[in-house]
Amino acid sequence: MSANHSLFAGFIGLLGFLLFTSFAPAHEFHMSKCQIDYNEQEKALQISLHLFIDDLEDALKQGGGKPIHLCSEKETADAEEQLYAYLQSNFLLEVNEQAVSYNFIGKEQSEDLIGVWVYLEVMEVENLKDFSITNQLLVETFEDQKNITSVSVPPAQQKYFILQKGKTQESINYK
Repeated sequence: MSANHSLFAGFIGLLGFLLFTSFAPAHEFHMSKCQIDYNEQEKALQISLHLFIDDLEDALKQGGGKPIHLCSEKETADAEEQLYAYLQSNFLLEVNEQAVSYNFIGKEQSEDLIGVWVYLEVMEVENLKDFSITNQLLVETFEDQKNITSVSVPPAQQKYFILQKGKTQESINYK
């Protein structure tokens, strides 16, 4: 086989791969991950959310927002503001039966490039007795959306639950 033929075959293979991946269907499951840890030293709830970027963009668009091109070179100047507003409407927390607000710490694209990690924090959390989470992220957009949540508050064991359409809230009592 000549060098030109080998180069051409490699080019055709690369072209085929690019065409296949460009037209590949979106992922077939809709899931987010949420990890909530209580940091006793800082008296803070530290929250990490992992969401698929395309799902998040779809939800924002469905809610009347404009494309924000999250985690790309075309990301809009107000992308984090829109993201934070969406979270504040769909991700709610109560501590000791009182609604609490959280600070938006930041975001970063996940290693697989299809997701985004969002970091939030609730400060000045003392004597944690009751904790409630309402996570209805993306459930208005995808019927099969599952929001897997893990809560770790010492000295209690880690709690896991799945929130989804029809069941978007969970409470934990630490008394």
